[in-house]
Amino acid sequence: YEIKECDWSSDVCSSDLLRGCLVCDGAEGDIVYIKWKVNFTNQEYRGIEVKNTEIVTFQDTAGVYMMGDNWYPEIFVPEQNKISVENAKDGLIGMEIPWSSWGGAEIFVVTDESLVDSVKKVIIPFVRDDSIELRVTWEIFVEMFEGLSWAIYVDTTTRETIRIDQLFDT
Repeated sequence: YEIKECDWSSDVCSSDLLRGCLVCDGAEGDIVYIKWKVNFTNQEYRGIEVKNTEIVTFQDTAGVYMMGDNWYPEIFVPEQNKISVENAKDGLIGMEIPWSSWGGAEIFVVTDESLVDSVKKVIIPFVRDDSIELRVTWEIFVEMFEGLSWAIYVDTTTRETIRIDQLFDT
């Protein structure tokens, strides 16, 4: 492939955002716009992943034309967990998780057997009124059966369920 400067007077290269084109064999029908979407991983603070903080850039041959991110310069992490992993898991037993299947609305009830062993500490941005709280949580996975699971985020200080993410499509 060869990167060439476009003839901006032509209809093919009329975009203000994209300043390049890719020519495969020189025929005008092979001209396409060049653009990239680059994703950077989530922020880490003291070795703890901060969810929903990936940085995304959109760029073309002229450079970056759009960028979006959530990044937090100041994060408070308590020295000790008031709620242990075991205590957080115990608090989830009996929880009802609504979900939709092909047959309609369903309820999954969390049992001891549905709790997955691997648990890690993560920070969750949590919107409350007009502010964002950064909550330190246990990320606990619950599995109905292989391929159908949820990630439940339990606050390490209050045992409050901060968020439930469904990890499968319905």
